[in-house]
Formats: sequence, structure tokens, C-alpha cells
Amino acid sequence: MKIYLFKNNKDNSVKQKIIYLGSIKTKKNNSLKVFTSFLNLGGKGNSQLIFVSIKRKVFKYYMNLPSDLPFKIYRNQLYFKNYETKETKSIKIDTLRNIFCTPFECF
Repeated sequence: MKIYLFKNNKDNSVKQKIIYLGSIKTKKNNSLKVFTSFLNLGGKGNSQLIFVSIKRKVFKYYMNLPSDLPFKIYRNQLYFKNYETKETKSIKIDTLRNIFCTPFECF
């Protein structure tokens, strides 16, 4: 896992945190690099789950909150945590579509 932080040099009101979680293989053996991104716009935010294929095709999914993003990859699965119930669940990626569903909700 690698973490990248970017800040607006003027007043630091805009901050972005990008986390490279690692690579996964789909059931069709396609390799995807997995990133999460949270952009803080001084009170408002933007959370994204990003997949990049070997052919550099980018799949972006906008999530509601940073807590909706996966927090790790283990044994080729993405892990998500429901912070209200403290429940942790994982999923394997089959194919990427227009909608992305975590174990807790769809985006």
C-alpha cells in the first residue's frame, strides 16, 4: 500500500489523498491496479474507487463517503468495513460494469 497526499499550497483548503491498494486479478485473469481517492474541498468531499487495467483503461466509481472505500486487498479480494456495525466483508472482482456494488451497497 502506498499513500500520496496533495495539498493546495495557498491555504491548504483543498486536499487529496490517493491510496494505491495493490493489484488484483479478475476471474478472467485480467490484472487491475486498485486506487482509492478522497478529495476534500474544504468541507465537502469526493470519494472514488479507481481501477486501472494493463491496457490503461480506467474505471472510476464515485462513492458517498471515504468510509465506503475498500481499505485493503488480501488474497485477491477487496475488503470493506461497515463502520456502524463494525462488520468487515470482502468481494472478488469478476468484471467491471457501470455500477459497482460493495458488500453493503451499490454506487
